[in-house]
Amino acid sequence: MTVDGILVRPQKTRWKLNIKGLFGSFVLAAFLLGAAACGGESASFLELEDGQELVQVKLGSLPTEIPMDGALVFPNTATLKFESRGVVGEVTTRVGARVKAGELLVSFEKLRMAQLVKSLADGRVALTLAQSELNILKISNPEMVAQVQASVAKAAIASDDAAERYDDLVDPKELQLSTAENAVALALIEVEDAAEDYDDLKNGQYPDDVVRDARNAVTFARTGLDAARRTLDDTMLEWEDKLRFAQEEADDAYADHLDLYRYWLGVELTDDELHVDPQDLFDAWGLDLDETFDRANPAYATGFKPAEENSATRWREFTVWAWVNLYPGYRSIRGTCADNLILGGSVRCIAREFDAQFDLFDAATDNLITVTDKSVKAIGSAQDALTAADDKLLDVSDDFDDIEDGPEPGELLKAASRFGLAMAELEEAEEDLAEIIHNVGPQDVARAQSALAAAQARLDRPSNGPGSGRDGAGGNAMDIELAVAEKILAESQLQVAQIQLAGIAEVHKQQLIAAEAAVEAAQEIVADLEEDLKGGLIRAPFDGVVVFLNAEKDELVDDESRIVDIVDPSVVEVRGVVDASNIASVREGATANITLHESDDQVLRGIVTSVSRAPRTERGVVSFAVTVRAEVPQGIEVSVGLTPISTVIVGERAGVLLVPGNAIAVEMPGSPPTVKVVRDGIMVVQEVVTGDNHNGWTVIRSGVEEGEEVVVTSDGLSSSRPPDIEDTGSG
Repeated sequence: MTVDGILVRPQKTRWKLNIKGLFGSFVLAAFLLGAAACGGESASFLELEDGQELVQVKLGSLPTEIPMDGALVFPNTATLKFESRGVVGEVTTRVGARVKAGELLVSFEKLRMAQLVKSLADGRVALTLAQSELNILKISNPEMVAQVQASVAKAAIASDDAAERYDDLVDPKELQLSTAENAVALALIEVEDAAEDYDDLKNGQYPDDVVRDARNAVTFARTGLDAARRTLDDTMLEWEDKLRFAQEEADDAYADHLDLYRYWLGVELTDDELHVDPQDLFDAWGLDLDETFDRANPAYATGFKPAEENSATRWREFTVWAWVNLYPGYRSIRGTCADNLILGGSVRCIAREFDAQFDLFDAATDNLITVTDKSVKAIGSAQDALTAADDKLLDVSDDFDDIEDGPEPGELLKAASRFGLAMAELEEAEEDLAEIIHNVGPQDVARAQSALAAAQARLDRPSNGPGSGRDGAGGNAMDIELAVAEKILAESQLQVAQIQLAGIAEVHKQQLIAAEAAVEAAQEIVADLEEDLKGGLIRAPFDGVVVFLNAEKDELVDDESRIVDIVDPSVVEVRGVVDASNIASVREGATANITLHESDDQVLRGIVTSVSRAPRTERGVVSFAVTVRAEVPQGIEVSVGLTPISTVIVGERAGVLLVPGNAIAVEMPGSPPTVKVVRDGIMVVQEVVTGDNHNGWTVIRSGVEEGEEVVVTSDGLSSSRPPDIEDTGSG
């Protein structure tokens, strides 16, 4: 950064040279010109005295320390809370204690922990049961599936053969036939189901799927009841906190509202006046704020003698008199002011303060009413949900107990009736199917059976034997009847087998979906319960110091209660500002020194981690936000409270003119500094404006230019190289 200096008009003083010196200089110059003409190096035309030499003025960069205003903070902090509602049991730490990662700090009471453990155990049992049901459903029954598939295959072959033979003989109506066949198939399935249920009930037990469904219903109802209880507890805690906060805000606003009237007017508000707008009150009292708080008001312009109390006024004359006559900042008080008027920092508008405080009081009162109404509704809803869950558990538990006790006589009677009804419906469906095919009635069926037997006997004879009727009309009618019977039987058997197979697959699919959903729900419940159990113990997440503790034994807390704050003192940051005049010398990654004044001025080495380029102005001073981060070495303890520090950033001032410090002379105190500079072969004395010094070199702000040569004595020449000299070539 180029440092702006104050330019000073140069003051040149020529040296007085005697004749001999001047003649010698001409001789030397002639000699040097001759040497240059012969190919020699350039040389100065000035003959220096013993112990003197010339040093070129060059540009360089100078290290500089930049002050930073800021506060020490700990960037690594953690706020710890419980995961659920409960009562505090053990508190094993204190504010200021150093703790290790994983160390137990606060825990719930033993009863609450036992409840959490039991809830988790119940949840895991429910998960195990649900997983077992799912595993059972995932294991298929090979024997049952193979039997049904074989039945389907056989029925399909028989159906194809019978249908082919029948289609060559007759062509019944497809729609009626399909409807009748479907009715027969469904009737057969109902007969089988009714028979199976009747057998189970007759043996004194309900079917396995009924028992399993009842058990699952109890498990889910119990889980729902636990969830409803937790929801009610959480809801009550949540709204207790909200009510408490709303009540505190309302109480504070109420107190501030009363205090403001005492503060300005010495008035104690009545209950009737409490909720009245201040301007309406002032109008009712006949109070004009501008007139009352005017020092020219004769009622209060009594000097150091307090005004006498007036029973006709609602306010205290003494309070107003004190403001008007004793308050040092009286001239900054305004009775009223326009809404759009921007007040200065010390100016106070009485009417505006009353209006603002009344708005706060009114809003806090309304908020308390709103929160109270919402809490009643929320808690009532949670209580209703708990009651419903409790009723549900009672209902399904009663149902399960009834199922475990076994069927009652009435159940067996119902099953027998169902089986009889199913058989009757099957017979009716078969009769309807028979009527559709060639309108064959019961008598025709009997005759057809006789004819079928006869035809079968004829078929068993040799086809070309005597008495063969295969080529006659009777043989053809018998073939038709035989084909009809075979087709009906084969198609019915095929349809029943197909429905059985599809039904088994669909039922299994739905059962599997329900079981998987039950497992997922149980897993989520167990995960929540594990989190609650783990959250009943607050442990330190890292090595650190406890800076905040808000827990006492037997205190009721919830998941929103802030319990412990921990900071990591091994890393610190200074967050502050750097003046605008120095910000250009600050870069991210620059080193910084943080001095801890409470720790014997120990110094922490840090680096600049962020530099804001957005300026901020405070009281007319422009600055930029800067953050410095430092690791705290072992053996150094940094107080976690307010720690007095000072911070400097090691910056760099680039592009400054540098000369050796002993090239600068001051003739007498108060006179400007000068240097001897060679110009046009003549040594002149030049006034300069100097800047900082570093390692024997001085910054020149004005007076000389880069490349000029100044005179220094050899014995006083600094052996140090100017910092970061910028090479611009020889002078």
